[in-house]
Amino acid sequence: MKLRNLVLAAGILAASPALGQNIKIGELNSYKVFPAFLEPYKKGMELALEEINNNGGVLGRKLELVTRDDGGTPGDAVRVAEELISRERVNVLMGTFASNVGLAVANLANQRKVLFLASEPLTDKIVWENGNRYTFRLRPSTYMQVAMLVPEAAKLKKKRWAIVYPNYEYGQSATASFKKLLSQAQPGAEFVAEQAPALGKIDAGAVVQALAEAKPDAIFSSLFAADLQKFVREGNTRGLFRNTAVFNLLAGEPEYLDPLRDETPEGWWVTGYPWSEIATPEHRKFLDAYRKRWNDYPRQGSVVGYTAVHAAAAAMKKANAVETEKLVDALKGLRMSSPFGPIQWRALDHQSTMGAYVGQLAKKGLQFLNGLAGASSLFLVAAGLSLIFGVTRIVNFAHGSLYMLGMYVAVWAAGSLGFWAAVLVATATVALFGLAVETLFLRRIYRAPELLQLLATFALVLVVRDFALWAWGPEDMLGPRAPGLRGAVEIAGRAFPQYDLFLIVLGPLVFVSLHLLLRKTRWGVLVRAATEDREMAGALGVNQRWLFTGVFVLGAALAGLGGALAVPREPASLEVDLSVISDAFVVVVVGGLGSIPGAFLAALLIGEVKAFCIGLGYSKITLAVEFIVMAIVLVLRPSGLLGRPQALARGPAALQPMLEQVPSKAILGLVALIGVLAALPVFAADYTLVLMGDILVFALFAVSLHFIMGPGGMLSFGHAAYFGLGAYGAGLALLRLELPMELALALGPLLALAGATLFGWFCVRLSGVYLAMLTLALAQIAWSVAFQWDRVTGGSNGLIGVWPADWLASKAAYYSLTLATCAAGIVFLWRAAYSPFGYALRAGRDSPLRADAIGIDVRAVQWAAFAIAGAAAGVAGALYAFSKGSISPETLSVSRSVDGLVMVLLGGVQTLTGPAWGAALFTWLEDSVSRSIDYWRAALGAVVLLLVLGFPQGIAGAAKRWPFSR
Repeated sequence: MKLRNLVLAAGILAASPALGQNIKIGELNSYKVFPAFLEPYKKGMELALEEINNNGGVLGRKLELVTRDDGGTPGDAVRVAEELISRERVNVLMGTFASNVGLAVANLANQRKVLFLASEPLTDKIVWENGNRYTFRLRPSTYMQVAMLVPEAAKLKKKRWAIVYPNYEYGQSATASFKKLLSQAQPGAEFVAEQAPALGKIDAGAVVQALAEAKPDAIFSSLFAADLQKFVREGNTRGLFRNTAVFNLLAGEPEYLDPLRDETPEGWWVTGYPWSEIATPEHRKFLDAYRKRWNDYPRQGSVVGYTAVHAAAAAMKKANAVETEKLVDALKGLRMSSPFGPIQWRALDHQSTMGAYVGQLAKKGLQFLNGLAGASSLFLVAAGLSLIFGVTRIVNFAHGSLYMLGMYVAVWAAGSLGFWAAVLVATATVALFGLAVETLFLRRIYRAPELLQLLATFALVLVVRDFALWAWGPEDMLGPRAPGLRGAVEIAGRAFPQYDLFLIVLGPLVFVSLHLLLRKTRWGVLVRAATEDREMAGALGVNQRWLFTGVFVLGAALAGLGGALAVPREPASLEVDLSVISDAFVVVVVGGLGSIPGAFLAALLIGEVKAFCIGLGYSKITLAVEFIVMAIVLVLRPSGLLGRPQALARGPAALQPMLEQVPSKAILGLVALIGVLAALPVFAADYTLVLMGDILVFALFAVSLHFIMGPGGMLSFGHAAYFGLGAYGAGLALLRLELPMELALALGPLLALAGATLFGWFCVRLSGVYLAMLTLALAQIAWSVAFQWDRVTGGSNGLIGVWPADWLASKAAYYSLTLATCAAGIVFLWRAAYSPFGYALRAGRDSPLRADAIGIDVRAVQWAAFAIAGAAAGVAGALYAFSKGSISPETLSVSRSVDGLVMVLLGGVQTLTGPAWGAALFTWLEDSVSRSIDYWRAALGAVVLLLVLGFPQGIAGAAKRWPFSR
């Protein structure tokens, strides 16, 4: 009897800590990608959490929020969700913003049988086509919000409608719903024009002009954020909205409305959140509490975050439990209070009845000219990049960050100094920043391989973006108009902005000034000499150090000037850096490296092509049109329009040391490591297996990229194309062809092999940066196809439900498959590097003329290597798809390709095992730093920068010099 009592007491003691543990809500969201909405959202969540815990918590326990940044991509979001489920052991998942991310997490929640409260994704699919037992959605869907606007639109009886929307699932769905519902409510309505610019990259002047040419009676828009602000400013200037009714989804939300200030368009019908005009008791209570806690007014995100946490608590109280199945049953039909009044969670489709407010806003042919204005702005950025590119051979990813800094500094300074003085201040500030970057960082690694300089500038992108977030906050900042150039002039019966005419004149003036500087001054002669043959210029006594500094400062000043002068046309935003740098790279390469006239001509060409695509109603093609132009130019004229073939690089940075054979001790160490990894499922938690699986996948991806970069000497900026094609190949085989998972996994990489074989045929005809940029262009074209081919690829939402077969469903089983496949792929590539084929590949890299003379078909060998590397990346992509359960276009994106480059460079290009170590380090850093530091991008960038400065040969290259490695 005593023994029984002792055992019972021990059981009570063991159970008691669990009774006192907090109830965890795992919240994941795209805080760094959509900060304007999600910073207020986070404040709303924290207010709700404090209210609940101050009132005793739930079921006698405190609520705890475990927040994570999901990176804005489905793949990262699924890994983060796995970490929350497996490591943090959360009771509920909550959050997400973008529709494709929400769908991916909902798919995982169904697989793992975890409750998921989707707070923000608006896609109808999340509770309809792709709905499941474990997913509930708070906000009204795209269809529901469109349905709120249609009755008001039908009352006006406008016949001719024009439509403009962001070209991804939200905008596409909103447009389809509006057309369907308006046609039902008003059968005689006609749709006379449709514009679908890429999200965040609207050419507002050209879009507005195209809509005006259609002479609509009314406009339906689903633009938001920076796209909306640019559209409003151009539309106001050009008179588009005069006597034209406008209906705009979401435009009444403070996040998107407030930056417009006195430019708020009058009379628009919108859905949104008029926080100052809602007088219900529930909202007054929320408003007072929010203002008291944060000394600020709430936004739409604040209401969403606040209500989502209260919904989770209400479900727990109703269920009197935190077990998933009981919570799911409790949420069905749950009635609760919200700042918008009483709401209910419908049992039929798991959608809440929280609505939105509908109301009107109130105030408190010229495509050739549009193309010229856009070309002038583009030239200001590209000219500086061309100078830096041509002289220093640095692929300066941070050039877009300099442009972004110019924008923010100009907006910040304009309030006290006025616009024109702010432009000068911004230009000088960015020039000084460029001076600091060049002298403190880049100068230290000029003798390192040139690719490592690329890695340093990528790290600066991460640091500068988080600095801008810290200094100026998450919201887009719409700057002032230029004094004296606020209005429009009438040309051919159409209003055209005076400021755009100013830009049209300014571009050629800057071009002439640079031309005179480079042709008529001694400094310009030295710059041209260094552009054509940098090493020879140094041999003749040119002080390259100060020449590089001068060129970098001038290039930075031009970027800052371009950013400052863009302020009257578009808001300063955190996303503008990568958008601008991709455009600038295209201009520089199409024009020819180091050629200012070429950059000017290319800017005109691309600006006009994009403007006329919009004017002719082909706005969707603007996602890829500039890359199509670049691909055509590079295939027909490999050195660009006015460029010259690159001089052979000489000096320390040009040396290509042999890949050393891996020592026997190292081989034994790798075998032992594989043994340890194979035993990992015995003692590791599920999330550790998920993270290690990702590391293995990206190790194979990085090693495949290294296979053509190291032994092959072929730099690729688009290697993610084959990673993504492998993922899509597997997903399409499983979902569209309905093949068994095992067969889909085996056949998926064949699509990557086909893509690499096709693209490689064109790419191997080029070399150096031109080859790299052609890979980027072709990859971007593949991305745009995946992004827009909804019927096959699922469009921006991607493919959902790509899960392993039952026998591989456990984390341990799939991890073991991933380990075996990736290890085999890596060993195969390593062995190939030391085969006769590998030696022939290196011969073509080091001396193509000699290799050709001894009978090696250099192009054929490089083409074969390209295909092999693409197939290996496809294997990694197929494994990645089944590990995440979904595939989206981000798997082919430029950012994924840049990640691969960073992995290779971190490990060391001229080491065999380095890329695998670099992939492991990068993936681990990204996972651990993002969970523990708010400004994790800056922290990651700082770590990468320190590694570049401390280990210029990569971590594996540095390890060779350590005593214990000998």
